[in-house]
Amino acid sequence: MEVLYKNYLVLLAYLGSLIPKIPGIRLCPREGECDVNAPADDFESVDKLATKLGNRYRGMGVMVGIMGVGIIFCAIGPFALQLDSQVEGVLGGLKIVLMVSMLLLVWAGTCSRVKDRWITARREAEMLRYADLHQSIQHLLRQPHDLKEQEAVRSKLLKILDGPKGQVAYNAFKTKQYESIEHFSNLAGWLGFILAFTAAIAHIWIHEPWLLMFTGFLPALIGGLHGINGFLGLATLAEENSKMNDRLGQLLDAVKHPGPDENFLKLAKLTYDILTTRDVMWADDAVKLGLRPA
Repeated sequence: MEVLYKNYLVLLAYLGSLIPKIPGIRLCPREGECDVNAPADDFESVDKLATKLGNRYRGMGVMVGIMGVGIIFCAIGPFALQLDSQVEGVLGGLKIVLMVSMLLLVWAGTCSRVKDRWITARREAEMLRYADLHQSIQHLLRQPHDLKEQEAVRSKLLKILDGPKGQVAYNAFKTKQYESIEHFSNLAGWLGFILAFTAAIAHIWIHEPWLLMFTGFLPALIGGLHGINGFLGLATLAEENSKMNDRLGQLLDAVKHPGPDENFLKLAKLTYDILTTRDVMWADDAVKLGLRPA
């Protein structure tokens, strides 16, 4: 398997190097800076825009996956279900419509730079979300032994981390949600494989065209489901939210039950760094997005 993976990368890289790049052809008519089109100091506006762009980008990926499954059904369905010529013609036309729509959707998503705008807006929103904490940290840096400033930082940390709407509870909820989706997808994958394998064996003796729905379309349906989940990065999100929940849980425990020499400045800086730089890490590979509300 290790050799297969390496050879796969080498083969694709080699084939890609054989195809000349044509700089004169552009997919999009214009390219420019990524603008989030929202007031830079208005958290609510930037946050709503980030959520909207994130849902739009992920929705495009889901729609492309659904269209792909629909195209396969239109190709296999008429023969497998022995449909009449009129229905076959309708499905043939629908197949072309789905192909064109998929192409236009990908083109629109690429040209609108919705992914880049989403990342930029989400980064700005998270910086604005914790701007108050950052300001308190700066005050505490100037007066590290001021008990009033320490208590102010502690209160803000508790507000961010604790409670039913706190970051710890949010990450715990998202972890459970993503793990439930992955659990269902895995069960659906195994069930689909069993049905497809059974149909393939039955096809040796039973030569019925409807078996193609199990041996052809069902694997494509399960593959589409896993493809959509892979695009959304749900497995990675579940892992990242679980790690984040553990880290923030430890910080919350330290804030709730401080020791005699507890350094609230250090706790605050660590919490702020985790909550904000996590978004930067997510921005690098476009999947690690577990911060509220996206």
